[in-house]
Amino acid sequence: MYRKAIVCCLALWSVGALAQDKSGAYLGGGLGQFDFQEEGDGSLAIDDAAPSYRIYGGYRFNDTWAVDGVYGTTDEVSKTAAGFNPGIVNATARAEFELLEVRGLAHLGSFFAGIGYWESEMTVAVDFNTLFGPISIPGSDSESGLSIVLGGQWDLERVGIRVELEAYDMDLTESVYNYGVGVHYRF
Repeated sequence: MYRKAIVCCLALWSVGALAQDKSGAYLGGGLGQFDFQEEGDGSLAIDDAAPSYRIYGGYRFNDTWAVDGVYGTTDEVSKTAAGFNPGIVNATARAEFELLEVRGLAHLGSFFAGIGYWESEMTVAVDFNTLFGPISIPGSDSESGLSIVLGGQWDLERVGIRVELEAYDMDLTESVYNYGVGVHYRF
């Protein structure tokens, strides 16, 4: 009984969303959680999550097709291992990400899916606390690849609210996702 009522409400909401003209430029920002998982047997393989921040803008051509540009950054993800080696008390691997992305979106009512291309700059460091004092080895890395995004978007008069899950193809040893919510203004 309740399922039928929920399905009917969602169907009516989607039909109403299809009736609005949503074409035009938009600009917004969002917050989320960046989930980084390095798979491997190394004791410093990072498996952590951090807050993520995004600014996005784009152009919606019609009720179905849009293109987005996204700039995002994260707080630090890290992993600490104790007793890493003889003479080393513990070691910490840290990474922060800065991301630039372009993606195409296909909207179907209140839902959307898309594919994109991204480039990322990572600031990395490995800190060792040794018996002789702390040692830090800084570095940086860059990667690029494809991304897939799924989400929902609810449009008010000129303001849109977006919830999304995005998966990034970094390489075979990492699983990287961003879960987020955003608000944008349509011009």
